Amino acid sequence: MMKLNGLPNTTPSNPYTPKKYSLLVVSKLILDQVYNDKESTQDLFNSSVKGLILTVLEGINTTIFAYGQTSSGKTFTVRGNQSSPGIIPLALQALFNEITKSPHKKFTLQVSFLELYNESINDLLDTTNQNLDLKEDIQGIYIKNLAVRDIGSVEDAMECLYEGDKSKKVGETLLNTQSSRSHTVFRIRITSDDGIDVPKLAQLNIVDLAGSEGLNKTKAEGIRRR
Repeated sequence: MMKLNGLPNTTPSNPYTPKKYSLLVVSKLILDQVYNDKESTQDLFNSSVKGLILTVLEGINTTIFAYGQTSSGKTFTVRGNQSSPGIIPLALQALFNEITKSPHKKFTLQVSFLELYNESINDLLDTTNQNLDLKEDIQGIYIKNLAVRDIGSVEDAMECLYEGDKSKKVGETLLNTQSSRSHTVFRIRITSDDGIDVPKLAQLNIVDLAGSEGLNKTKAEGIRRR
């Protein structure tokens, strides 16, 4: 007879029968960095994001998530404004700045912009592409028929972002009059070729998740509950 957390348990006679224990699990949350309201998006980008983003130029896929409750500042952190640029414009500027340091390499940059809404993948750069399929081949997982745009500058990419914003699913809730009702993924695909080794291909995904709060807090009704 043995006890764990005060509950008796008899060891089964069959050694291959799983033993039953009452386990006490203690969760621990570890944070790499915490920012206060005095620090800017530029501070956050420089200390926690820039290093990750530049690894894309070395052929490493990278994803940045903005997660939190509606109206907590996710979209502002990702997009920003003229006086306080967000993660997307800062990332684009950092990538193009780094590219200029390698004139011996040829870089090709492309962007896609999609939303995940009500379990469907929708193309925000081509509104005729709705409910797209997720596929897999020898090169990996991809979204069939997702529109891809070539870009040559930060401005080109931002134009794609603004264009896609017009097609996003938004709706008024108690917490936010322009609450995003979908997850959005702004994808930057980069190919680099030095003419010697095999070209490197990687993707940077910047994800703006929909609000994480429960529906009872938003008071959303009807289609806005989706």
